[in-house]
Amino acid sequence: MTARAMWKGRVAFGDFEVPVKLYAAARDQRVRFRMLDAERRAPVSQKMVDPASGEPTDDVRRGLEVERGVYVLLTDEELASLEPEADRAIDVVTFVAPEAVDPARHERPYYLGPDGEPERYGALAEALEAEGKTAIVRWAMRKRRYVGALRAEAGVLRLSTLRRLGEVVSPSAIDAPEKKIDPKEAKLAGQLVEALEDDFDLSEYRQTYRDAVAELLQKKARGERIGRPKKTAPKEAPSDLEAALRESLAAAKKEKASA
Repeated sequence: MTARAMWKGRVAFGDFEVPVKLYAAARDQRVRFRMLDAERRAPVSQKMVDPASGEPTDDVRRGLEVERGVYVLLTDEELASLEPEADRAIDVVTFVAPEAVDPARHERPYYLGPDGEPERYGALAEALEAEGKTAIVRWAMRKRRYVGALRAEAGVLRLSTLRRLGEVVSPSAIDAPEKKIDPKEAKLAGQLVEALEDDFDLSEYRQTYRDAVAELLQKKARGERIGRPKKTAPKEAPSDLEAALRESLAAAKKEKASA
């Protein structure tokens, strides 16, 4: 499937500019159901309704709750005044090591392709890849400001938007266990990691829910009767961690031997 550019801009740092096209690097394949009238099997529509009278209303405006039960209305003109000025520059702020960016901050992936001047594009991609650096960039697109991480892989520039400060929960917010792990348990856990180590093949991790819905639709289209799946009794877990690790290690070794 040929990718289609969704935006044009230029990567800029200092006097050096690289014209680029932005491409989505991910596709949303979630199952999206339509709400239908059960008898006519026709899509139904949602309407804005006044909660007090129950009557439909067309006088709808944006607002935010500033305190419990108190809202402030905002006009389209007021919101438009906050929009960034139209600009096509993806400005490089700094260069960092890839591990300096917390994986939890990466939000949405994109590709940047050349928009003319392939030599400049190739020079930037080669420099980033050779140095092993990630560029922290900022830009405005479709009335929103973004911060992102730009890196190169196999001669292609990859850009991901980054979540802002406050959007990522710090690990310190989680209550970490205070109990020290027994050395035998730690050794068994290490052996289990080694036993399960393998190459990562994404094709083994399919969209099982999407596939199940497709199969269900085919069965219903054929007029087959759909019953509830039988529930299997949960397997009783070992009573202590060491026993659980030994059992898991044995199962992992057995599965690897039979592969």
